[in-house]
Amino acid sequence: MPPAEGSLRDRLIALVLDQAEAVAQAPAALTAMSWLALGRDLEGLPEPRHTPTADSASITTLRERVAQQYAAPFDAIFDSPEAAELGEVDRSRAIALLIGPLVLGRLSTLPDFDYRECARAAVDGFLHVQRAQQRASAASTESAGA
Repeated sequence: MPPAEGSLRDRLIALVLDQAEAVAQAPAALTAMSWLALGRDLEGLPEPRHTPTADSASITTLRERVAQQYAAPFDAIFDSPEAAELGEVDRSRAIALLIGPLVLGRLSTLPDFDYRECARAAVDGFLHVQRAQQRASAASTESAGA
């Protein structure tokens, strides 16, 4: 789980750095084959476990369980009071933007790929875009109400 203390940026960087370590150490071929073997029926990230839904007690596939396990630390951050400044966060897109560059770096097999710098850049880029979208949405709502 991400650290409970620190700024939103610091907590996201710590989480993404943890993910970067896992990505950097994972055997790429085995990981890709294992993920593909889990199936193709995942339409989106499953609801967080603490969200009451009609079927929350029974996750239907192993792939959903794996996705939920990886999404849980992000949910902890995006559900925190500090994340309110970001507005509504599309969790699937957020995880793709934050972790995608790390996976690409791993798949590229570049010998001098800097996971730490990539993680910081991914977090800063995500926060910049999310905050800009929140400001634009707020401005649009204000002008529609005027």
